[in-house]
Order: sequence, then C-alpha cells, then structure tokens
Amino acid sequence: MCGATGQAVLRRPYRIQESELIGLKTPVGDWLTVPAEVELGIRSSGDADYIFLFNYSAKSAAIRAKKAMKELLTGKLIDNDAEIPPYGVMIIELNK
Repeated sequence: MCGATGQAVLRRPYRIQESELIGLKTPVGDWLTVPAEVELGIRSSGDADYIFLFNYSAKSAAIRAKKAMKELLTGKLIDNDAEIPPYGVMIIELNK
C-alpha cells in the first residue's frame, strides 16, 4: 500500500523474527531488538515514524534500543534496555 507521501507503508503488524526467517530485512532490526512474544507495527505520519510494540505475554518483555527513542505513553527516553509490562504496549516516536 502507498501512504500519503507515496512511500510504501506496511499496514500489517509483523514480528521481527518471522521476517528474518524468510529473508526480509526489517526496518528496525539494526537498532531495536525485541523478543518473539512482542509484535511490532510501524506507522508513518509527516516527519515522524511510530513504532507500536505489543507484548502478548503474561511476563514482562525486555527490549534493547541501540539509539535514543521517545516512548510516547510515558514520555520517557529509551536509550538502552527497557521493559514492556505483561500484556503491555509501547509507542515509540522516531523523527525522520
């Protein structure tokens, strides 16, 4: 699908591990590591990308960021390790 800017936009959430299994390079794989139980979705708007992380586990899920990012629900800066609570959600904003 094409977004308003004419760029291709992935509309279906996917898991990083599934994409790598079939040989696709993920758009966040170089700077964000998430466990298998976390689903990732990407949306773009204007001058920012939004990364949605959904933890489908009854346990906290650890993520690792290799660059600084702003988590919108808490307003905190994530610059290394962070945890998504059980069945929790994180929304990360990345300026383009």
